Amino acid sequence: MTRMYTFKAGTFAPTDPQWSEIVAAAYEAQERPVCECGGDRPGMAIARFNGDYYLRRLPGTGLAHDPQCPSFEPPIELSGLGELRGSALLPQDDGTVDLKLGFSLSVGSGRKGPTPGEKKDPITAKAARAKLSLRALLHHLWDQAELTVWHPGMAGKRNWFIVRREILAAARQNMVQKAPLTERLFVPEPWRKDAHDQLNSRRSQFMLDLRKLAKAGEAVGMVLAPLNTIEHGGMADRLILKHMADFPFKLDKKLTEKVMRVSAGDLELSGMVKDSRVIVLATFIHTERGVPEVLELASMAVDPRWLPFATTRELALADSLASRSWKKSLLYSLDQDAPKATGVLLDTERPVALYAPREGISAEALAQMSAAAREGAYEAWLWTPDAAVMPQLPPRRGAAGH
Repeated sequence: MTRMYTFKAGTFAPTDPQWSEIVAAAYEAQERPVCECGGDRPGMAIARFNGDYYLRRLPGTGLAHDPQCPSFEPPIELSGLGELRGSALLPQDDGTVDLKLGFSLSVGSGRKGPTPGEKKDPITAKAARAKLSLRALLHHLWDQAELTVWHPGMAGKRNWFIVRREILAAARQNMVQKAPLTERLFVPEPWRKDAHDQLNSRRSQFMLDLRKLAKAGEAVGMVLAPLNTIEHGGMADRLILKHMADFPFKLDKKLTEKVMRVSAGDLELSGMVKDSRVIVLATFIHTERGVPEVLELASMAVDPRWLPFATTRELALADSLASRSWKKSLLYSLDQDAPKATGVLLDTERPVALYAPREGISAEALAQMSAAAREGAYEAWLWTPDAAVMPQLPPRRGAAGH
């Protein structure tokens, strides 16, 4: 599919010679270009990164795009997104998303109690609203950065520079306490020996700016990067992340135990798959002594294509789809056996929901997943846990004999 977008200046493709100038002018004019992939003509946002400009899907418009369009988003009910949009993820008219986090952005300030004489109504009941866990935020950023989408033309083109660029572009569209998430999220630049001093300087500036965000106590920052290793020490351990190995994060011993337990599956999978990685999203404080200390950590295994996977079956499916167009579904805050699709195949006559439950799934959970597959908006493909061989995948649109 040739991507075409309409601006006030006309309709252009990213391959047109004047593309950069057109997008830059639209960015300065705060214009919303239109994607011409289908009849709904959804609007797009424009993001700027290192002086370059990129078009981004507006939150909540994914279904308005053609399934072959890179900005297409399947129905949110097929992933864990459906449980959070509208409560923890609040799309705004300006194209941003307000985030309701399930963790604090400051420590040490305590909570202010009611003032003397303040009236409290003990019989008032308030409904609990879903909030984003750290893992759900990691999944949300990966989704918004469109790193869950795969097309054959992407082979060999994804690296940490691209991943970082897309994550930061997505983070700028997400707001926390009326400020872009990028004020608190540090994503290290690709490490280069010849730029060591400049990289350290920019990282130090981020940490200084983070400290200024605290009205009381210490501001909480976030870091997203591939895991390098965890080094065990005497009083505390050290979290070492790739692209910033010279900047270890302090890990409390008890937190290390929790991390090793919660992230055991990701670590095991990554250790067995060549060129895979464990992506870490951690909250931290930067103490007055200059020590970054981790408060909470979430992880996610990604394959060599940077697509998330949670089981060997999901990896086998992703490998089989290396020459196809599809989107990986993420669970956000849901359990691994939740009745959600593993992914959605996009190059068929109509999108097909893919289900590849793990081999140890319970009979009850499998029944719920099978029912969801039968009753879903799309035709479903199911790889049952008792089948050792993967079923044949649905053919591409226009394939011979179909």
